[in-house]
Amino acid sequence: LYELEHNNEFIIKERWFSLGKCYDIFVVKSGKDVKIGEIRGKILYLFGDVFTFYDMNENIIAYEEEVYKLFKVTRSAKVYNGNGTLTGYIAEDTFTKFLNPGYYFNYYDAERNELGHSDQNVLSLFKNNGIYNVNGTKEYSINERFNLLVDEYHITSVENPTIPQIYVLFSACIEDAIRDSELDEATESTE
Repeated sequence: LYELEHNNEFIIKERWFSLGKCYDIFVVKSGKDVKIGEIRGKILYLFGDVFTFYDMNENIIAYEEEVYKLFKVTRSAKVYNGNGTLTGYIAEDTFTKFLNPGYYFNYYDAERNELGHSDQNVLSLFKNNGIYNVNGTKEYSINERFNLLVDEYHITSVENPTIPQIYVLFSACIEDAIRDSELDEATESTE
């Protein structure tokens, strides 16, 4: 947890082969990628998806579980720390999605106070998101990087962001899983 809270540059790399979704999480220290854990997803379509962040010793640092999914239109997730205490929420902003292509998320604390939201550059070849606090200050940049084998995202943050890093890591993995699922569905429908 220390590595997560005391760094402002992260890398997420989707595993090339795994059962369910699995992402390796790195921090950048002295120009080198240092793995600090992984986020594993359990895809339970009936009850909703669950993503869990494990450190290098297999300790659960945090997890999120989908609250509801209604006709694939609305998605919301509760975020818990490793002790099972609710820390907040990640909710897909369906109104913005209706008006603009892409995925947009709102972030809330455990009392449902808004912490911020995501935005994205839909004209970019690769995913390029900004995450802003409630005052409109950009706290994070998420940039997809070219990689032939796996999806890879580089995340940078300001010092002491108000939106917890784990929320941003989870939302990047959630969005990647949604995009992969929609791509799979589109491929199946053309066969």
